[in-house]
Amino acid sequence: MPREHSQHQYYSTTELGETKLSPQEVKALLERLAEQWPGGGYDLIHRNCCHFADAFAVDLGMGNIPRWVNRFARTVDRSGNLPRVALFKSVRIPNFSTQPTSASCGRGF
Repeated sequence: MPREHSQHQYYSTTELGETKLSPQEVKALLERLAEQWPGGGYDLIHRNCCHFADAFAVDLGMGNIPRWVNRFARTVDRSGNLPRVALFKSVRIPNFSTQPTSASCGRGF
């Protein structure tokens, strides 16, 4: 369930408004995004769940998600000072054998 995953800290809900897309259009959008965002393409800094949420919000016609949501990845990407090896030793990334049913993003860093 959203906001209840044991490995994530829930921060807040941010209302983005309502989409003008029909339920069928949203379904088609999610099918297209599922192809563009395979689990194997996940990258903690460059292509994480917050990047997906931003792309989804934009495609829904809601605009971008708040910038603070993905601040950690953006800061590390810009600084280049934190070696990727250090990140992967300190951050546990689950190995999903199937697609997860939900994801969460936030200020857990």
